[in-house]
Formats: sequence, C-alpha cells, structure tokens
Amino acid sequence: QLSQAIRNSPTFNQSLTITGPSGSTRELILATAGVPRLVITADSTAEGDNDAGSNISFVVCGNDGKLKFQPISISRATGVVNVNTEMTVVAPGVDDDSAQAISSGWVRDLLDQMNWVEVLSSTALVPPSWATRIEIIAEGGGGGGSSCASTGITTPTSGGGAGEGALIHGVYPAGRGATINLLIGSGGAQQSQGGDTIIHRVNADTSVDWLATAGAGQGAYFSDSTTSPGANGGTASGGTIVNRNGRSGSDGQAGSLVLVGNGGGDGGGRAGSKGGVNATSYRGGGGGAYDGDFTGTTYAGGTGYQGRVQYRWLP
Repeated sequence: QLSQAIRNSPTFNQSLTITGPSGSTRELILATAGVPRLVITADSTAEGDNDAGSNISFVVCGNDGKLKFQPISISRATGVVNVNTEMTVVAPGVDDDSAQAISSGWVRDLLDQMNWVEVLSSTALVPPSWATRIEIIAEGGGGGGSSCASTGITTPTSGGGAGEGALIHGVYPAGRGATINLLIGSGGAQQSQGGDTIIHRVNADTSVDWLATAGAGQGAYFSDSTTSPGANGGTASGGTIVNRNGRSGSDGQAGSLVLVGNGGGDGGGRAGSKGGVNATSYRGGGGGAYDGDFTGTTYAGGTGYQGRVQYRWLP
C-alpha cells in the first residue's frame, strides 16, 4: 500500500501539509521505486508546555528500505540540533563567501587568516571577503632624548629623557570594498618627537574615516642652559578597548640639581654618560646624555624606538 501510494502521489508546486493529532507520527518519505530512501519525521512525543514534543528527525534508509542511520535530530522546544554523523562541506576557497564551510581544511585556512600580523612599515590592507571587522593594537613612536654640551654645572650637563609613544587597542568595521591604511610612526632622533601611528579607512565611495591615533612621544631638550625636563608621552585616541597614553621621560638637569634623564616606557633608553642610550623596544623614549667631566663636547641623546601595528581580521 505504501508503494502504491508513493507511485500515485500528486505534485505540489507550493507546499505540502502533513497533519495529525498530538502524539502521532507524521512522515514525509522520499523513495526510489517505492522503496524509502529518506524519511523526515515529526515523532510521536506528545506536545506540551514550552513547545515540547513533535521533535524532528531525518532518517536515511538503505537499498532495502530499512533504517540505516539517523544523522540529524532537532528538538522543537530548544532548537538544539544533534548531528550524529561526521559532517563535511567542501568549500572552493577561503575567499568564496558563498560557501558556508565546515570542512577542517577550510576552517584551518580561515583561522590562519585570523592570526595576529605585525606591521612595521606603513601599508594598506584589503579585507578578505569573509571579514567584517579588524582588531588593531597600534603603538606610536618614542621621542629622542636630550643632548648635552657641558663646560660646567651652569651649562647643559644632564639632558632629560624622551616620552614614550601611546598605545591603542580597538575593533573596527572592515567595510565592504574598503581599504585600511596603517601609517607607522618613526622613532624620534635626538631631541625630536617621534611619529604618530595613524589608522584610517578609505571606503568604497572614497570617503575617509579616521579610526585611531597612537600619538608619538615628545623629544627632550634644554629649555635654557640649565633646565632639561623629561618629555611628555604621546596621546592615545580612538581605541575602542584601550587608550593608553605614553609615559613621560625622567627629568635631567634642573639648575644646580643634576638628575638622571631616562627615557619613558619599559623599553626606554637610560641616561648615558657622553651619549644617551637608544630605546630598545617599540614606542620607548630615548635616554638623555650627560657629561660629568665637563668636556665641552656635544653628546647626542638616545633615539626613540619606532611604532608598530598588530592586527587580525574577524568575521
């Protein structure tokens, strides 16, 4: 009877409704020559509060029409989908956003594209087709430490330390058809400010959106013959997670008081006899130069360290 019913089944151009009382099994059977191949079932679990009952299952049958396995079941109440067999979808490539890929190879490639990437020189990024956001950590360049030229305590004897570059951390829309420009700040030369690290997005319509700036640390110098304060750190703006201003360098000479002008930040260069020490890590400020022997020679302050950007794409 089932075979005859299948052979005589009508064609439905829009929809087919299979109805029955609560607690009854309702099935849609896809068959070959009257023998079931796939059965979509609302089971006989009685319906109740919170949409319980009439749970859905997909049953695959063998050539003999008997149950082979039940790959998928769905709880109508909770929406939980149980997949009882290995599931693989072959995707043609990571840049094809038409494929909803679950195969391990595709996911591995996708995760590789989501790894953090370090950028040390200015560049432009084009978002991959699957990405909707970009996460960025940006650091500004550190300033350069103060030089000295001492012939005695009433002359420039001990220079101040330079300021540290700022740091921002944020997540921003990638923009369909947009380009993300990363402008990396340079480290400051002696007594000079470093460079700002700036992030902006050029949209598909050529409009430009500023996203964030990790400001540069300032350079230290002698404001008069016996005064060389530590320079200020850079200013952070635009970070959606973190805005961290750079730390100031240490004071150098203040009149007859000779202090130690270390550069700002963990990688700041220390004050150095007859030449300030260069910063040693990203956004660090250079150290000030001092000359306790009053040689009359000009000694340069330490240079600041350059900025950088780290980024990763996000779905």
